[in-house]
Amino acid sequence: MQYTTNIEYIINHLSFHWEPDDEVVSKFFFVKSSDKLPNKEEPVIIFPLCDEILETPVSISILEKEIPVLFSDSPELNTFYTLNEYGQIIFNHDFITSSFYLLAGVAEQSGKRDQFDRFSYEVSVQYRLGCPEIPLVNYYFEAILQGIEAFCHFHKISFKRKRLFDRFGFFLSHDVDRVAFYHPKEVLYKIKQLSGLAPRSIGYGKTIKYFFKGVFKNLFPLALKDPWWNFDYLINLEKNLGIKSTWFFLHREHKNLDSQYRLTDQRMVNLIKRLSEFGFETGLHGSYYSANDSFKLKYQFNLFEKVTGRKPVGIRQHFLRVTGTETFRNQEAVGLAYDTSLSFAGHEGFRNGYCYPFKLYDLEKNRELDLWEIPLSMMEISPLNYRKVGLNGLNASVFKLIEEAERFGGVFSLLWHNCRLMDDEYPGVSEFYPKLLKDIMSKNPESVTGQQIMSVIKGSKTSH
Repeated sequence: MQYTTNIEYIINHLSFHWEPDDEVVSKFFFVKSSDKLPNKEEPVIIFPLCDEILETPVSISILEKEIPVLFSDSPELNTFYTLNEYGQIIFNHDFITSSFYLLAGVAEQSGKRDQFDRFSYEVSVQYRLGCPEIPLVNYYFEAILQGIEAFCHFHKISFKRKRLFDRFGFFLSHDVDRVAFYHPKEVLYKIKQLSGLAPRSIGYGKTIKYFFKGVFKNLFPLALKDPWWNFDYLINLEKNLGIKSTWFFLHREHKNLDSQYRLTDQRMVNLIKRLSEFGFETGLHGSYYSANDSFKLKYQFNLFEKVTGRKPVGIRQHFLRVTGTETFRNQEAVGLAYDTSLSFAGHEGFRNGYCYPFKLYDLEKNRELDLWEIPLSMMEISPLNYRKVGLNGLNASVFKLIEEAERFGGVFSLLWHNCRLMDDEYPGVSEFYPKLLKDIMSKNPESVTGQQIMSVIKGSKTSH
């Protein structure tokens, strides 16, 4: 049958997990409840399609884990497909629409936005079902693949699975928001904190201490080391551990919402050059208003190219601020290859239910964008600042997410800001962070930059 665009979108992504056989794919049959079913003797694979999301999803066991299925007309809970005596497969639940609902962002078309115009975790499907750390789409695909494999076995057709990574890909990134702890603006802000006009993340006494150190630093610029200009430390740490990270740089456009530096500042130019020489990737950290302003985004894209001599491949929006498909259309238009902004600020996990890169989808124009998303599994301040579970809670969540990425050969993506490594703000973080990276690397992932992930995924797509 002829695919609709949304079905084709899901089938295309399914192909990252198996080597599609044209004969088998030609047997795919998609039916709604009102459609006539094929004759039971016909060797086809039947996918049911539903129109309405379930108020209470059905829960079925996939890979020994209870997985909620969002769309289904079947009361069957013990099996997710039926194989009849003629070798016909009938799936009992609508894994296609359930996958599209999450992957294409249908789930986010309505609901509360937060103060930064971001879709809120608290109104998400994952919040309602209590499963932000489960990549639901990967499990839906697993159910589909098991059905296809049974069909192939019955009809003596070769079936071969694929994984993106042998174990999992580790995508470490840094958003370079702030680079000067003693910047005059930061010093003045401490007056507001001491006056009770702004919140403090450290104690009153330490705030006073840093205020006077800031005054001293501005009077004698060479006298103190700046804890936010810690790039030598991070470079050496990652080099020693065999990590290749990606760094996103934020050009100052708004005095309060963006960085305190410009991409054209000589020390930033030198830093970007140095990172590139060491084999790290550098990309664009789109300013706050670039999320819905194509002219600002284009300006920053061109400025990055002017400063570095090359076009940025990837972007992460500042504040993880995505205002809808408009953000991604603008990114596609300027020529970016990937975005990596999609994570709930309020909770780490799989916002789109998938631990693989995926093509973004324009729901208004009903088309797949020529732009990849590398889903962000964890931003460090999600567990630390939003959920307030501390470093131990963060650590536990990291390895829960890695367990899922490892199960499917997917990607674990960690964002850690260079300005979030001070013990006064997070007691013990200076020892915790390098140990965390060592523990992650002890699991033998493939450390990859965003650009390298693009090469891997495109190679996987063209390997069949």
